[in-house]
Amino acid sequence: MGNTPRGYLLPGNVSVAVDTKITPAVRTISGFDKAPPRPVAALSDGRGTTISFVENELIYTTDDKAALEAFVKQWGGTVVRHLVPGDAGLRAPSQHLVRIDAKSANIEQMVSDLKKLNPGRSGNLILSSDAGLALVAIATHEAAAGHPIGINFILSSTGYSDKNLMEGMPPAGSSTSPPQGETFNRNPNQWSYFVRGSGTQNIGVGDAWRVLDQVGRLKVKVKIAVIDGGFLSNDDNPGDFTIDPNSIWAQDPNRKNEQECTNGLVCDWHGTNVVGTLMGVPNNSYGAAGPAGPVATALAIRSSGDVFNYLGSFITARMSNARIVNMSFTGGVPFLLSWAVLPVDALTVLMHDTGQMLFASAGNDGLDVDGEDCAWPLDWPCWERVWYVPCENGGVTCIGALTRNSDQKLTSSNYGSDDVALFGAGSVWVGPDLQYQDVHGFSATSAASPFVAGVAALVVVANPSLRNNEVEKILIDTANPSSDGLVRRYVNAYDAVIKALGGTPPEITIAVGVAQQFGACETLYNFSATTTDPDSGQPAIKWTSDLQNPLGTGNSFSRTLSPGTHHITATATDGTGLSTQSNEVVVTAGGAALAKRRPSISSPSRTTKSLRPIRTLPLKPEALTPTSLSAGWSPQTFAGRT
Repeated sequence: MGNTPRGYLLPGNVSVAVDTKITPAVRTISGFDKAPPRPVAALSDGRGTTISFVENELIYTTDDKAALEAFVKQWGGTVVRHLVPGDAGLRAPSQHLVRIDAKSANIEQMVSDLKKLNPGRSGNLILSSDAGLALVAIATHEAAAGHPIGINFILSSTGYSDKNLMEGMPPAGSSTSPPQGETFNRNPNQWSYFVRGSGTQNIGVGDAWRVLDQVGRLKVKVKIAVIDGGFLSNDDNPGDFTIDPNSIWAQDPNRKNEQECTNGLVCDWHGTNVVGTLMGVPNNSYGAAGPAGPVATALAIRSSGDVFNYLGSFITARMSNARIVNMSFTGGVPFLLSWAVLPVDALTVLMHDTGQMLFASAGNDGLDVDGEDCAWPLDWPCWERVWYVPCENGGVTCIGALTRNSDQKLTSSNYGSDDVALFGAGSVWVGPDLQYQDVHGFSATSAASPFVAGVAALVVVANPSLRNNEVEKILIDTANPSSDGLVRRYVNAYDAVIKALGGTPPEITIAVGVAQQFGACETLYNFSATTTDPDSGQPAIKWTSDLQNPLGTGNSFSRTLSPGTHHITATATDGTGLSTQSNEVVVTAGGAALAKRRPSISSPSRTTKSLRPIRTLPLKPEALTPTSLSAGWSPQTFAGRT
């Protein structure tokens, strides 16, 4: 890399190699039914990210029988399993797990195929074995040809549940990028504005993610529109990231921001930083992360800065059915001309009345947006001296910025006892752009607004049936108090999510062991669960096995198991109806108990189930949206304004 800063690579450099020092997490995983174990390989990017995969399996997605048969024939494959999402009401093609003979792979073609799939991007792939390299070469070649292919990756539990996540490389020591104010930690759960508890800002994004993951809500998606300028496509964006040029530079949607920021600062890639703050994808070893990263689908709407163009942006956002819209821009219109912004106000009111949530930055002039002038000498009548657009528009939630790791207002942030409804993190980490080529700080109300908008998205997925004004009320009701008289309240992600869920989900961990017994004809197993629930006392527990159901209920019991390999889990359901699935325990039962032979028992984490084939192509947005979200929210279901 030479003198290139860490975290940034020159475009177009791709390399592939085999290094047996790269080792998979496990050498094999269980076969299906009574089939032999399946071999596992690993791949690394050489920069700290390593993932394992089944060494001889690919996933082919199609409803075209002839296409599947042609693929199987070309690579000497055997179809091992089928998944039909349509059986579950999902509008998506079937997925087929195919066992491959990779001997005919063209390794020499792999680099050019990778470049075709990633134009202008750079990186390294290091495989743990020749067989793994051959398999990935086949997958790469198929993908480059436009075929729906995927690798059968093995996903572990180092994610939202244990809060052990990994973002991009820290800034180089010689970096001239803007600082954030604290040392960069690659785990966002260590960032001052993601943690909760005394001595912190007590916002709790990481714990909000963990709770939503417990109850399966991180699978819900929320569409978010960002109106801004200076968007780049990068790995921190959600997978379906789309830029709408809004009739501006239609041939160049990645054009840099045309507007200057506060005090004439250059902010060429302001929109990119806003997207990263709001919904940077977590745990991908790139850049940083935003609150809505696990749940967002994204529409970036290119703006030129003039009001007419913003009106067009509002219409685009409304037509997209985005539930949340962020606007990290502001303009102060003197009282004498305030009538000139009524068309903007009318549109934001209508957007809110039809179900959208709109968040806007308060501005960075250190001023009171509610500041008034009054007639002398009676101090009456009084009027606001400036109308800040869109901060003070009807239907808009206006956001101020906090000082890093503090409940105090950021010096530059505007404020207001009436119109600045909430404060959010005013100093965050964002990923590289073309101005700053490593992880860097992004600050002020342009960061605070998307940060709070991202928290709103977490509240939506916690309870998709909530209307926009109900989500906004939860954000207000659960907000943290501040010791700063200019900060009415600031966002608390964890408490907001808990309130939207209706309580704290139960925690559950299970174990299965062989009971001590003498002379028995069958092996007896002890089942035990450890649970906690701060809200509702002892939760109800239901045990299941993929081979034998029902297994039983309650915290503990003993019973026999039918012969075979059982994948055992338990579900804890509390008095409010919240359910959490336990870790998974794998038990191989052999029938009659023998004096010197015991079944094999192991207790992998609950995400062992992720060893099943994973989807490899993004579904259409409407197929990804849960029924509860699409059915529970439409423009017709809303009336009134807050």
